[in-house]
Amino acid sequence: MSWLTNKTVTAEAEQKVQTLREKIEERRGSASSSLELFSPAKICDSSNPQQDLLEKIIGSGLAAGQAIQREWFCDSVCVEFDADEHETWYVCRAPIAATFVTDQVVHWTHWVGRVSTLTRDHLEQHGTFPEQLRYGRPGKETLRPVGPWVRYQFANGHLKNYQVQGADAPAQPDTTGEDFTEEQTTEGGESAPAFGLKDIVELRDLDQDDQIRGPMAGTYILTGGPGVGKTTVALHRIPYLLLQQKEQLAVEVPGTPPDFFTQETMHVVVWKEHLVPYLQQCLQNLRFDRVPVYHIEDWVARTLRDYVPIGKEKGQYQIKGESEEIRRVKQGGTDSPAGRWTGLTEVLLNTFLTGRFKDGHFYNPRAEESAADLQEVVSHIKDTFVGHPLSPQLDLTSIAVGTIKGIETAVEAIRSSLDRLAEEVTDIIKQSKPSRRPAKGRPRNAGKSSDARSYEKMRPVISKAREAVSTLRSRLVGRLPSDYPALLSEFYGSQVVFDAVAAQFDPALAERFSSEVCERLKGRRLSQFDRYLLLWMIHILTQGASSELEKHRPLRQYSHTVIDEAQYYHPLVLRLLVELSQPPVRSVTIVGDLEQKVSSDGGLVAWEDAGIQIESSKIFRLNTSYRWSKAVYRFLDIYRSLTGLRELKEPRRWASGDGVTPEVVACADPAQEVEWLVARITKVRRKNWSIAIVTPPNISKEWSESVIEELKSCDIRSRWAIGEDVRECEEKIIITDYDSIVGLEFDAVFLPSCHRILTPPKPDKGAIQAAWVALTRARRFVAVSHTDKTAIFDDEAFREYRLIHL
Repeated sequence: MSWLTNKTVTAEAEQKVQTLREKIEERRGSASSSLELFSPAKICDSSNPQQDLLEKIIGSGLAAGQAIQREWFCDSVCVEFDADEHETWYVCRAPIAATFVTDQVVHWTHWVGRVSTLTRDHLEQHGTFPEQLRYGRPGKETLRPVGPWVRYQFANGHLKNYQVQGADAPAQPDTTGEDFTEEQTTEGGESAPAFGLKDIVELRDLDQDDQIRGPMAGTYILTGGPGVGKTTVALHRIPYLLLQQKEQLAVEVPGTPPDFFTQETMHVVVWKEHLVPYLQQCLQNLRFDRVPVYHIEDWVARTLRDYVPIGKEKGQYQIKGESEEIRRVKQGGTDSPAGRWTGLTEVLLNTFLTGRFKDGHFYNPRAEESAADLQEVVSHIKDTFVGHPLSPQLDLTSIAVGTIKGIETAVEAIRSSLDRLAEEVTDIIKQSKPSRRPAKGRPRNAGKSSDARSYEKMRPVISKAREAVSTLRSRLVGRLPSDYPALLSEFYGSQVVFDAVAAQFDPALAERFSSEVCERLKGRRLSQFDRYLLLWMIHILTQGASSELEKHRPLRQYSHTVIDEAQYYHPLVLRLLVELSQPPVRSVTIVGDLEQKVSSDGGLVAWEDAGIQIESSKIFRLNTSYRWSKAVYRFLDIYRSLTGLRELKEPRRWASGDGVTPEVVACADPAQEVEWLVARITKVRRKNWSIAIVTPPNISKEWSESVIEELKSCDIRSRWAIGEDVRECEEKIIITDYDSIVGLEFDAVFLPSCHRILTPPKPDKGAIQAAWVALTRARRFVAVSHTDKTAIFDDEAFREYRLIHL
């Protein structure tokens, strides 16, 4: 088969579309009415015996028809599997493309999708079409020839336009309609403001593609500066894990079920509430919106409510604040001569629980009565089997453990012993049976030895022992702690905690801590941090159990977790999320950048603080920023170099165009600064750009109100907004704070009164990083204003950007 040429592209594309239409119609005609059995993992490989059935179910009208007909396919690339065996493969965005592998149509996560990325990257980097590339099935990559690469544009199900790139096809086709354009913004023809994350299916670079296809198993860290696509790459890993696990996961973790990853067992957690809808939208664009996105505190709350009553009713707990001194002891984060105090951890909690149960006592010591009951049953069996010791011997001391898993393991060991004994009894009875049926009128057990008759009598005894074991399990589990806050109070007042606090601070503080915290819990008040320790306590006591009893169920595990903005999380929460990754794969993607940490309260100072064991090969830094225009990049690169932040690479194409030259404006006083700000925004607003004004923490409320009023006089709507309200920027100019800007991006960003945060002579690290986060939200234009001397922007390196407003 020959490769595509300019002359054959249209005909081949139309033929492929017709083939797909026919296949979809076939499926529609015979499809099931239910889509609930959709499992991408089972349809990625045509060799799967269930594929025909699954394809029918998936193709029941909506899935096949609507999902793929929007764009049919976005790329095609010509590859060579064997010498002179050329094939054209079509790359599609819709997940259902995974069911058309035999028709040479694949989802972009397929390895053929990487060939398309390799080809485009070579074109962008060298300006010539590659003769050969290294590609092939996973683990079988080798240098092979590559044929023409085509990008398609469909509208209403019909081919609208295309571009052909290839050594023998340099000319562009003569097509009708609008010119082919990639998903990028140019300075001309402004569109409405766009917000949130965007998918990078058709624009991903090789570094991003590498990380999307990174290891499926274990904890994987994605770090890097602003605008490099960390979160976007992490979300694009979700389709890759779901659709390519059939081939990849079995290699990484042999014996793993081929459908280990499912949308329902994955989740994404974020630090900022206003990021939830943006991430959900990105997943929806990728056609995997059944993967839930939670704000981390919402996830903690919904998980804990299954075990601890929280609310206003009688007997319920409420979340209340506490003194700074107590908070510091619990959470840590304060440096001292004795070393950095990391707070109360799950290690201390485990030590407390282990010590509590080490002597064979449960939360309720009366559990020993259950052990005595079982001992009586087992002793009766042993007495009955005189000269025939119970084998293997039952070790009743093993049931003296303090977790549900421990109880279940011990009880299961006893059950197994009884099962083996029952089998032994059955074998002896069978061997003792007479060779012929007894004569009429003779007793049924005639011919059996006395030993056999004795063993047969043991059957009801063994059954009774089994019942006793089941009863024992229920009683033991029922006597484990279910009032977790009461147990937490006991932990706070324990010698374990007293010794740790006294060693780090002093005995007097340890005494005050124990007294105050226990009194709070007695009054049914919980702090935010208390919830983290409660979840860890529940996890330790219920881990690995199969119990379905209320308050004794194990915490839910996840096949894959994406943790966004991880630099802000308390290490205790990070470790719990990693701990709840489902074995044997233990798949977690952590996204974060310590240089973009705005607040110094809580979170991580260094990745080592997380206390998570991560292989160096699973920590990757993305360096190329695609957010900024060329002008903004140059400006921010000066700021980066002056402050010692890590280097970023400029992209080969500027997604936000050339941009507008940034400005550093000196104003005589606050009133003049407001005057300049309003005038500059009025000019910028003509472009219909999204705009954010990021204010320092100590600026007055009157200042913000004056800006809003002045803008209103120019017929420009604006408002103060933080957190979730920042989404209003789709309609208005937003005035916000440094904390609420995290994770967002705007066409233009203004930083008024920056001298208040970047104070001379040398601002602290937190201020430098806060300003860096705010500055880097800008795509096309950024302006900094001040009414007093400012560190960094007074440097000679910013001379070309400095203006004086008179």
